[in-house]
Amino acid sequence: MRKPRPVPVLAIIAFLVALGFGIVSPVLPVFARTFGVTTLAAGAVASSFALVRVASLPMAAKLARALAERRVIVAGVLIVAVSSAACAAATSYWAFLLARAAGGIGSAMFTIGATTLLFSVTPSERLGRASGLFNGGFVLGGMTGPVLGGILTGASLRAPFVVYAIGLGVAGLVAWTMLPIHGETTTAVLGSVEAPAAEVPLRVAFRDRRYLAAVLSAFGQGWQSNGVRSLVVPLVVVETLGKPASWSAWAFGAAAAAQALTLYGSGWVTDRVGRRVSLVVGSVATGLLGLAFVAPGSYTSLVVVLCLYGVGASLASTSTQASVGDAIGRRGGPALAGYQMAGDIGQIAGPLAAGALLDAGSTPAAVGIGAVFLFLAAAGALTMPRTLRPAQA
Repeated sequence: MRKPRPVPVLAIIAFLVALGFGIVSPVLPVFARTFGVTTLAAGAVASSFALVRVASLPMAAKLARALAERRVIVAGVLIVAVSSAACAAATSYWAFLLARAAGGIGSAMFTIGATTLLFSVTPSERLGRASGLFNGGFVLGGMTGPVLGGILTGASLRAPFVVYAIGLGVAGLVAWTMLPIHGETTTAVLGSVEAPAAEVPLRVAFRDRRYLAAVLSAFGQGWQSNGVRSLVVPLVVVETLGKPASWSAWAFGAAAAAQALTLYGSGWVTDRVGRRVSLVVGSVATGLLGLAFVAPGSYTSLVVVLCLYGVGASLASTSTQASVGDAIGRRGGPALAGYQMAGDIGQIAGPLAAGALLDAGSTPAAVGIGAVFLFLAAAGALTMPRTLRPAQA
């Protein structure tokens, strides 16, 4: 069976979204400081986006159900586009902060809409590979964005926000013209239109061991992979290994490349070998390799560890997303929002906890807590069924 057409289109849109996010991320605190605020206030700009996104996820899930996925995806990327344009035009810190925070609403809408559509158009036996392709768009965009952002920043601190807005406008156009309208999603897979499936209530989803393991994994990966790793590794590069700060970007770039190159293969393993095996191996690998961030020995060793970590993260991410799709079926709803919130909360809380532990001089504990969460995810995955079975509503 060929991949449904919407899957590569979603991957392209994900690339454009992540590309723009990577373009503006490095310049956010620098631009905020031009308004004469403290470093804490500058950091609040990034946090505001994440917090509003988390708060908006339940609303986004309701909109995806009521308005259809394509409309929510398009509306989401356009909201972030307007938010980015407003950031570029901001003349005060508070205008900049509010404009960036508003983008979190659009980000939540895009994520929920795109994931719901991915589940809707992909048969369960191909969901791992579809998730790998979709996530690959994010990883590739995240790799390319900071490089382009650095070039644009040399011209103007406002230029990255303008380019981000333009790129999201293109993403919205791609979504509107190439994604299926409401009612075509099941036709793309089954050849006939079905009545919309019932949402799986959150309380029911948590009784499904596949969903519970996926939530544990999302929280653990958000905490360690997206949170603690981005804080600890740059400090290790500069303060422990004595290398220039720019070397951190090269190390992260190599890790992202390793993850991107293995995502589709990880999806194949997830579909053919099983969700449980992929999730256990990916969680244990990232848990153990994360501990090596503390004392890598050399810069080369750190890069190797990060690349292997990227491979483990690709296994974990594809199997986690596929497990959620198996558990909640073709419709998203509050269960999908709960899964996304788990990853976002981990990503917000992880660096805060790790930063406090690093200030207290407890570097092993800073990465050790994240490893514990990942091992718990592996333990949860061991209770999952060996074979695919329909979602239970």
